[in-house]
Amino acid sequence: LALIIWNAFFLGLAGHHMKGLFAGVAVTFCVLYLFTIWRVKEGEYPPPEPRQSKGAVARLVEGVSAYVKDCYAQPRYLLIFGTFMVLQLGNAANGFQLFLYHYQLHMRFATIGSILAIPPLVVMVAAYPIGSLLDRVGAIRALPVLIALWGLSDLGAFFFMHGRWTMYFFLTSISVWAAAQGVASNVLSVEAYPRIKLGQF
Repeated sequence: LALIIWNAFFLGLAGHHMKGLFAGVAVTFCVLYLFTIWRVKEGEYPPPEPRQSKGAVARLVEGVSAYVKDCYAQPRYLLIFGTFMVLQLGNAANGFQLFLYHYQLHMRFATIGSILAIPPLVVMVAAYPIGSLLDRVGAIRALPVLIALWGLSDLGAFFFMHGRWTMYFFLTSISVWAAAQGVASNVLSVEAYPRIKLGQF
């Protein structure tokens, strides 16, 4: 919803009112974040384990070595971390997409915003079926397929996206597969990582 609002109503101002947009986004985030945590209360926790008699340095070394052993000793975790690292490296260029639309496809920011407002709307409609399907298929089996479909959509956009209608098609396709991959990644964290140390992982 936030992407739809941003793209449809505010992206068109990016070419001439950048400072105002940055300030507005910062204030909005601050207010929404404070409102979100306003009524949050801490739960009840069991008492902590008694402090060990070891020195601070010994406890630190012990904690770090336990962390490294838990997270990096098993090859399956390294494969997961490596996959997500490569995925994020591929995503690093996404911040430059607006330049492609503006300078290469010669579109105004307002036009780009009206086009970019559609894919999140499609994702909102597709979110429930995607999540339901992932619950049945499992994230580990689904992720390679979703990443491949996302990559193929990116390649298709690179070669065949030339105007408004091809932009609608490819950006919607990319958004759906990227959103599905995001959901699958969250499901994978629950499926693959030990429950008792989920936060650590």
